[in-house]
Amino acid sequence: DILGFYSVITITSKQGSDVIFEAEQKGKFQDSTPFRLKAESGGIVAQLNYGLFKKLFANAGGHLTNQAFLMLYGNLEAFLADLVLDALTESSGVDDAYQETLNLMVLAKWRGKIDRISQKLKLGLGKHRFVKKFKDIDMGFLGDPCEDPLEFLEKAGDLRHRLVHSSGRADAALVAAYPNAGLSIGDSITLPFALPYSLQFFFVHLSDLFDEAFASSFGWNRTSFAPEILTE
Repeated sequence: DILGFYSVITITSKQGSDVIFEAEQKGKFQDSTPFRLKAESGGIVAQLNYGLFKKLFANAGGHLTNQAFLMLYGNLEAFLADLVLDALTESSGVDDAYQETLNLMVLAKWRGKIDRISQKLKLGLGKHRFVKKFKDIDMGFLGDPCEDPLEFLEKAGDLRHRLVHSSGRADAALVAAYPNAGLSIGDSITLPFALPYSLQFFFVHLSDLFDEAFASSFGWNRTSFAPEILTE
């Protein structure tokens, strides 16, 4: 659903901008030309001139990619939290499964978080299991190679933190960490258009690994569905 949203908004925005910019070339618009955009629900009206519209649109693609990244990342966190909560609910000796789930999920570093969850629930989520699952998968991140799936997850978590809590701008550490990303200190972090697709490819395999480990440990049934069935 998230990638579908991302793709549809991108395609329709491109089609609409092509029509509008073509009209500009024919002299129908100038920067000072005012116009209004009326939303069909709620009576909301956006009023601006064409120059401001072009300025806002120039940054819209980057903002959309960043938001798609944050949605996918949050989706993975929610998925893992649901697995942990279900497992703790079935475990004996746990008084408050919800609070214990929060305690296990709050660690900032993914490697330590997964290690704590694995030990608490006896999942056997060691490094070898991750390496085996991702042995044939390219995990490059922002132009730099990455061979460890947990390191990839740490990188994604760090990027999420920067977008949400650090004003979304590149600092010296980020620029040094990803020299091939084309970022300079102080730049707004604008992620590559294709990143959400490669990120979701990684998250699908990671989700499968987690799901397999929990199902094996707690005797849960696993049923496979074709993706198109899930979006009906």
